[in-house]
Amino acid sequence: ANAQTPPARGHLQGVGVELDHQKSLKWSRLAAAKGHAPAQMLLGASYWGAKGVEQDFVYAYMWMIIASAFAEGDEAVAAAKVEDLLVKSMTSSQIEKAHELAEQCVLNNLKGC
Repeated sequence: ANAQTPPARGHLQGVGVELDHQKSLKWSRLAAAKGHAPAQMLLGASYWGAKGVEQDFVYAYMWMIIASAFAEGDEAVAAAKVEDLLVKSMTSSQIEKAHELAEQCVLNNLKGC
């Protein structure tokens, strides 16, 4: 998972490799499915900022909830800060849906999220 996050971040930002949001999503999903919090945060950022996917606050928040569960230290703090920002733009039903999706994703061992 650690080896998959740098190419994901590189493709998302166009650093050291071509800017390619689809490749970033591919690498992020692979690492996120292995419980890698930085990759989960990248997925959340992709959904929040419409990078390679349609903007979707529910999925952005879902991935940040999951990242918070797997993150430690500074990563956990960063994920919590993004969660706080996201909820300001969400309805209560969107927040509830994100929590349901996050719970289901974790119950499915991060597969098919």
